[in-house]
Amino acid sequence: MRVFIGPVEVAGQANTWARALRKLGVEAYNYVYKPHGFGYPFDRRFRRYGFADRAVSWIGRVFEFRRLRESFDVFHYLFGKSILRWPFRDYEFRALRAERRMLMSFFGDDIRLPSVAQQRAPDWVNAYGTTDRRNAARMRSLARYFPTVAAGGPARGELYQYAAPYFQRVVNLPIAVDLTEYPYSPADNARPVVLHAPSRSAAKGTGHVERAVARLTDSVDFEFRLLTGLTHPQVVEATKQANVVVDQLVVGEHGAYAVEAMALGKPVVCYIHPDFEKCYPEGFPIVNATPATLADVLRRLIVDRDLRRTTANESRAYAERVHDSAVVARQLLSLYEEL
Repeated sequence: MRVFIGPVEVAGQANTWARALRKLGVEAYNYVYKPHGFGYPFDRRFRRYGFADRAVSWIGRVFEFRRLRESFDVFHYLFGKSILRWPFRDYEFRALRAERRMLMSFFGDDIRLPSVAQQRAPDWVNAYGTTDRRNAARMRSLARYFPTVAAGGPARGELYQYAAPYFQRVVNLPIAVDLTEYPYSPADNARPVVLHAPSRSAAKGTGHVERAVARLTDSVDFEFRLLTGLTHPQVVEATKQANVVVDQLVVGEHGAYAVEAMALGKPVVCYIHPDFEKCYPEGFPIVNATPATLADVLRRLIVDRDLRRTTANESRAYAERVHDSAVVARQLLSLYEEL
């Protein structure tokens, strides 16, 4: 089986999937239009057509798509994207639908409906400027070609609820991490380090984190580190030195960074909406907090070394059981065979 994964990278998943699938004997490669700003690795980059005439550039892209169509058995797309951009996207999907297996993976704001998100979590911020109309139209359009889609997050969680009315089948696909790249890394700091590394501050509730930290600085001895503007490898190295990691306080589900932190053996604090708490597998170790309770939650973790150690061990064990890329790759392979 030969698998195309692309044409973009989201949270390092495309390359992680491809590498894990290759270990299972699958010829899988992730393609990107351009390198990700956070420095995620990739297998192959699309050829850049620098012709002044846009029509000539599009012709070149169509020939590249035709070559890929003959080279791969499965096309696994991410974030609602396609190899050929508008107005040739439908040509691409129609051409593949009859003779190849296709899967689309969703991750968040590619299908999130802002009105629903805002009603569910009043602190949620539409940091990417999406709209109900745009995302609903995207799902209606893609449903013509993708009866089965994959959604990040827990089974029947937030993204499942957005996608289920539009697609015949929505499969939960956990965030994958290569555990060999995320070794268990206990931090032996004299002063506990609390770390927050938002990809976008507004989307992660960074203001809430900073206010909670300010409430604690006069009564608890710890160090707060806020990471911005770093590459993904730099963030991973910094996370190894942390004692507590704060993921996000507004969305209601955790993101990929929380999984990476758990794999490193870090207690992770995150806001998990009550509607979704029951959706996670048994042994879910993330420490739930709201903007109002964050200071108290952090206080307990900072002053109680044994609690941190226990939560760290539970976090690593959970990552091994649920998020190991080898486990997720086997799920993917079964899913490809069912398409």
